[in-house]
Amino acid sequence: IDGSANKLFAELRRDAKPGEQVAVVTGLVYDTPEGISGASTSDAYAGRAGLRSLVADVHALNPGAEVSVVAHSYGTT
Repeated sequence: IDGSANKLFAELRRDAKPGEQVAVVTGLVYDTPEGISGASTSDAYAGRAGLRSLVADVHALNPGAEVSVVAHSYGTT
């Protein structure tokens, strides 16, 4: 997205145990609102559905995968 994913991937590879595989997946799983006033709970639910689908796809590819989610939410500090 802005190089952050590449930096995270490099750190994960550096810290991985020998033979351990790592991956970083980035994406926007919903349409972002126009300004904070456009944010709504329906946007949040749409994002939740997209995130669930993405994690399910990862587990379908590798059922034993350990998944960590780092997310941003409008309105958080």
